[in-house]
Amino acid sequence: MATQLTKAQLPVVLAAAKRAGLRTQDLQPVNPWGLDTPTSRTLQMAVQALDPAMAQDLMEQAEVPLSLAAAAFEAGVSELDDTVMRELREKRPATAARLRAEELKAAEAKFLEGQQQRREAHAAMQQQIAAQQQDARVASLNLIRMNPQGR
Repeated sequence: MATQLTKAQLPVVLAAAKRAGLRTQDLQPVNPWGLDTPTSRTLQMAVQALDPAMAQDLMEQAEVPLSLAAAAFEAGVSELDDTVMRELREKRPATAARLRAEELKAAEAKFLEGQQQRREAHAAMQQQIAAQQQDARVASLNLIRMNPQGR
C-alpha cells in the first residue's frame, strides 16, 4: 500500500512529474515506490533524477528491498562489486553517490601522495646530482694539484 506524500515531498514529486510529462491531475499524492505501474516507474525515475536523496528516502519509506548481496554490503559483511553498485544507484542513490564521492576522494589522495613521492624522489635525485658534481670538482682539483704540469 502506498503512503501519502509529506508536505516536504510534494513539491519535489510534483516537479518530477511535470518534468516527466505526466498529467499531475491524474496522479495521487502517494509514494511512487509503493506502487508498481508504468506511471509510478516513470515517476520514480524522474524523482531519482531530480533529487536522489529524496528518492532514497521514499524507497526506504516504501521498504523497497535490497538484494541479499546489497544488504550484505550495507551491513559490512561483503565487498562492493559492480552489480551491487548498480543496484545501489537504482535503489539507494544517495548511498551510491556517497560511495562514489568516497572513491573519488581516495583516488585524489592517492594521486596527491604519488605527486608528493615524485617530488621527494626528484629532490633526492637533484641532491645526488649536486653531490656527484661536487665530488667531480673535488676530484678535478685533486688531479690538478697532483699534476700541476698537466694543465
